[in-house]
Amino acid sequence: MNGTKMFVGALAVAVGISLTAFSATSIPMAIKVSDAEGTHGTYVVGPDPVCVKNGCFSRNGTFISDDGKITLKRVHVRNKLPKPLREGDRVPAFDLGVHGEVFTHEGESGWPVSVPWIGLFIGLGALVFGVQRLLRAARRALKTRGPGTTAAPGPFEQTD
Repeated sequence: MNGTKMFVGALAVAVGISLTAFSATSIPMAIKVSDAEGTHGTYVVGPDPVCVKNGCFSRNGTFISDDGKITLKRVHVRNKLPKPLREGDRVPAFDLGVHGEVFTHEGESGWPVSVPWIGLFIGLGALVFGVQRLLRAARRALKTRGPGTTAAPGPFEQTD
């Protein structure tokens, strides 16, 4: 049973480290999106926007910077936009240099802002859980192999 607990602890540590590292690398972009950094301009909705129950998506539009120096064609807004949405509608947007995507605070910001933070907290939780589990299993192993026991030595232990 102790081996299973150690395996679960080690697995939780590995998952926690991986999830924390992945999320931490995405947090700078989440901050930029939430602060609306980058080049500001207007997103012109392209043909055939798709509207669902609680919002609309535009996958093929044009971004024009406020100063007119930057025009990006065939980009999509990484947000769910409010209804109704029609071809030619203009939405304030900003470009962060992500190929094929622009962002806006119209509608919902969605995963670029929330997922990195959620992943970071879950990853840290898994890491703490795993380390705690490994420490408990190690303490139990030391208690059961205390002085006077006849347990066989481990592969890295020296015998007298």
